[in-house]
Amino acid sequence: DKLQVINDIIDSSRVRGLVY
Repeated sequence: DKLQVINDIIDSSRVRGLVY
């Protein structure tokens, strides 16, 4: 699902300290 991918990207961004 696209939502899952988006959530994964957001989670990865949080780990990097980025807000996309």
